[in-house]
Amino acid sequence: MRIEQLYHLIEIAKTHSFTIAAQNLFISQPTISESIKKLEEELSITLLNRQKNSVTLTDLGQEIYDIALQIVSQFERIQEISHRESFNVNNALQGNLKISVSTGIIHGYLENVLPFFKNKYPNVTLSVIEHGVYELLDLVSTQKCDIAITIVDQNKYWQEHGAKLKYRCLATEDFYALVPANSPLANKNSISIRELVNYPLAALSCNHSINLNDMLNDLSSFQIVFATNDFQLLQDYIVQNNVIAFPVNASILQSFSHNVRIKAIKVANNFKAKIYYLYHNDNPQKDLIEAFIEVLENEFIRQ
Repeated sequence: MRIEQLYHLIEIAKTHSFTIAAQNLFISQPTISESIKKLEEELSITLLNRQKNSVTLTDLGQEIYDIALQIVSQFERIQEISHRESFNVNNALQGNLKISVSTGIIHGYLENVLPFFKNKYPNVTLSVIEHGVYELLDLVSTQKCDIAITIVDQNKYWQEHGAKLKYRCLATEDFYALVPANSPLANKNSISIRELVNYPLAALSCNHSINLNDMLNDLSSFQIVFATNDFQLLQDYIVQNNVIAFPVNASILQSFSHNVRIKAIKVANNFKAKIYYLYHNDNPQKDLIEAFIEVLENEFIRQ
């Protein structure tokens, strides 16, 4: 027996109609008919007298209906208490949460997460600043920010800080190269890392701060000719100077929708970007951090 079956029975008893009950509950008539049928089979009794133009309760159905009203009333009372407590907890949480993110991360993903968090916890102020990836690690370890979100896997660094630095992989994304739409490369579905060393590259400054040669097993020197934190400026430079932007992760791509001058090509060989969040275990803002992480993980999953 499920609580929705009792709601179905109550609505049918009130309206004397499967059709009207279904409309009032915003479900289909076959759904509500099947629901009552299964309830009758489970209880091994007939709850309704089904007539051509009307539906009425049987004597046993009336007894079940009276009990169902009490059960539904108590269920709704439980929900009210739960919602009230949730409201009190959310509104009791207050303070300022300092969030540092890799350049570009705020676009796409966090631009949806942040308003959701603010709506749920109206008394918490969020301060979000973009930094280069290596800066984030120092900011967290010195507790100058409460939580950081980065696209760089620095397991060695994190392990050196032991249990004090907590981190978790939030998502894994493909990396992309951005090429001018009139480039011969624009006809490709993917491009290998070895191909990229033959072209001049532009980069977001956060990615330029990464030692690309180390990341790519010392594959010979990349020709990085331009770096910026401004994604729009990066796109303009690609088109005007016929260069490639690399690497760009998917969350950044969400802010460059339908640009007919540029095409995004997946970097082959499973070259991935990992999005991590990390925080210091001794941070006094632990309650705020955990609340933000809960929203962050739930919203990432929905996206």
